Amino acid sequence: MKTKLGTPAFFCIVALLSGCTPGDVPAPHAKEPAEEVDPGRPAQTAVPPSAQHALGRADTDIAATTSWDAEVRRMPKEDAAYLQAIKERYFGAVAYENEQERRQLEDAGFPSMEEWRQTRMMSDSELQRWAETGDGKAMAFYVDRMMERAAPYLHLRGADDAAYNASPGAGYVLKAYAYSTQVQFAHRSPFTGYLLGAVFSTLAYPQSPESAAAGMMAARDAGDPRAEALLAAYGARHPDMNQETVLAAHRAMKIPE
Repeated sequence: MKTKLGTPAFFCIVALLSGCTPGDVPAPHAKEPAEEVDPGRPAQTAVPPSAQHALGRADTDIAATTSWDAEVRRMPKEDAAYLQAIKERYFGAVAYENEQERRQLEDAGFPSMEEWRQTRMMSDSELQRWAETGDGKAMAFYVDRMMERAAPYLHLRGADDAAYNASPGAGYVLKAYAYSTQVQFAHRSPFTGYLLGAVFSTLAYPQSPESAAAGMMAARDAGDPRAEALLAAYGARHPDMNQETVLAAHRAMKIPE
């Protein structure tokens, strides 16, 4: 499956969800990012593409009956930092308090801790090839990687737009946006709501808390009973959100049943 990045409808969706004007959206001819080697990422281990859907299942099924935070505290420093960043990126929604909640989240389509750790060892190109098969969870992991790759360049926006547009970051943002509009239909999980909220809040310029709130509402509608409390806590931290923008973004982020 090939991703069409330049359609007018795609850019309309981006403008609506991110709260940006068409000029804020990376140009279709943005520089294609080269494969980056992250010195903090563990060495690559080969995982056959045909087995990707089973990532993490064997290990998580025998995981100790503890919380996400307790598991993270037992990890090596680099793994712990990576998983903490994942938790923060998704508003705490990936974390669980006990074994029962862990299983419920995995059954609902949330990536497991072991899946996060294993896909971290995959290269960008491997993740993209997996996403191109149409696997919804693969698309989610690829979108997350593109957000991670884009992060070091986002500070350039508004300060040096020419440098930003010439940087790999513009291409990473473009790919994250493109796949996010597909994962909404390919991975019908409450996690997708949080993913969309993260994409369109952190990659927008200026950043859009309204999009984060809309993603939590989409996750709530898709069946996550914790979303209401997460939304209330987030709203308390961002009391000046434009509610009309929240509702418009929510309509666009709804996950098909």
